[in-house]
Amino acid sequence: MAYATIDGKEWVRYYRDTESMEQILKGRVDVNNPEYTAADWISGQEIRISAMPGIDKKAVNVVKQGIEDLINELHLDIDVTIHEADRTVTDPVKACTLPTGIDYEKLALMYAIEPYRKQKQHADVVLTNQSFVDDKVSWADSRFHTGTAIFALSGNRQHNYLFLRKLAKHEAGHLLGYRRHHDDFEVPDLDSNSCVMDPSVPTDYNCDKCFNAMYAFWQGLEEITGKRFIKNSSPYGINK
Repeated sequence: MAYATIDGKEWVRYYRDTESMEQILKGRVDVNNPEYTAADWISGQEIRISAMPGIDKKAVNVVKQGIEDLINELHLDIDVTIHEADRTVTDPVKACTLPTGIDYEKLALMYAIEPYRKQKQHADVVLTNQSFVDDKVSWADSRFHTGTAIFALSGNRQHNYLFLRKLAKHEAGHLLGYRRHHDDFEVPDLDSNSCVMDPSVPTDYNCDKCFNAMYAFWQGLEEITGKRFIKNSSPYGINK
């Protein structure tokens, strides 16, 4: 159910001018480490995918494809790479693993403030074969301000490749700063057919309403940071 109805121009203006600014200014990762902010990972323009032992390679590639689907639609200049899970990946997972599952709140924070990120800024996408400690239903948790997407692929989830690719595209939307879901607002003058940002509908379609919000958000980040994130070849303006 939509929380409110909003005009299309106001919708994209909010994401370009307000949402992007708030995500940067309020994106403090940890009060004890104020030097880490949301702006850090995006400066490296890279999303790294790693998998814990027990995750098959096809699942990793499917997640990569799903993330790249959205990256390519938005024409963002961000590389999506696969990295072997070294100790910078596995040690935090082990430290956040409880008998009942993974503490994803703690894990996201650990990745966000790990010193190794300073070597080259990037976001971390980590695939595990466990469930979340307090949420056995959710398949993933993604956050722009920590630059993390953690997949909880317990049981046979990692082998549901068709859904996993759509899920990866959905989580990429959140990782790239879209905090809402598809049906949170009504924007009558933009197409809003059920899309990938609707968690209850297994589709890979990205409606105009959600697309415009994401694209405007990254235009706003360009204005705030003075850095280019959208490729010169992008055919889009504020609206598709």
